[in-house]
Amino acid sequence: MFIIMLSDLKLNLPMVKYDTTVYDVCKVGCQNSLSLQQEVDELVAWTKNNDMQINPKKTKEMVINFTKEAITQPLTIEGEPVECVKETKLLGVYLNDKLNWNTHIDETYAKAAKRLFLLVQLRRAGLAQDDLCKYYKACIRSVLEYACQVFHGGLTREQSESLESIQKRALRIINPHLSYSEALVKLNIETLSDRRTNMCEQLFTQIQKPDHKLNVLLPPKNDSKYNLRNSKPLCLPRCKTNRYKNSFIPWCVYNLQ
Repeated sequence: MFIIMLSDLKLNLPMVKYDTTVYDVCKVGCQNSLSLQQEVDELVAWTKNNDMQINPKKTKEMVINFTKEAITQPLTIEGEPVECVKETKLLGVYLNDKLNWNTHIDETYAKAAKRLFLLVQLRRAGLAQDDLCKYYKACIRSVLEYACQVFHGGLTREQSESLESIQKRALRIINPHLSYSEALVKLNIETLSDRRTNMCEQLFTQIQKPDHKLNVLLPPKNDSKYNLRNSKPLCLPRCKTNRYKNSFIPWCVYNLQ
């Protein structure tokens, strides 16, 4: 219903309508985004014309800036400054102004760890091993893997092991007499790292179809006339930072072709 109500909302800058997120890319040395402020003003006017209202206290601004030039002028809504935060939650994924996954992994780990308690209670109640496994997959592993294609390539080894430790604890609860590797085989479960890689590969394969909505994000095809041994269907994007190289599309192009 919310998306239907926003169906006629048109802005010049890129926007995610589901939770009305608008963003802009500013040049180095810019004190604030004039375009973004204009879009916010238009958004406020649109809401008034449609008998809706924006709550400035619930509206947040996050500045991602890796230069030494500070952005000193915050966005305003009808003269009231918008709170600038260092991290925020967007469609279930935690983002921060450093563009690393520390916040998201910490929140995901904490949420999944809490659900291990119920797994213990179910085992004590005598639930069958197969049913315990089903609960783990539905209620705990699903939390660990939510939107994993977005962050898999950018995980550090410690972050990957942190998520894997939740599965190790879960399998130890389900079958305490087996080692982790033995429990994986008996319960027919893959490691979380392997599952994330497989899901990235599945999505990357889907994106390569011309009719896919994300196909426009792919780099151009490799039209080289030379049939080299290491040639790949898509051109390797030029990545100046590991942060960009480990994001979903470049990571897939480098690792899954």
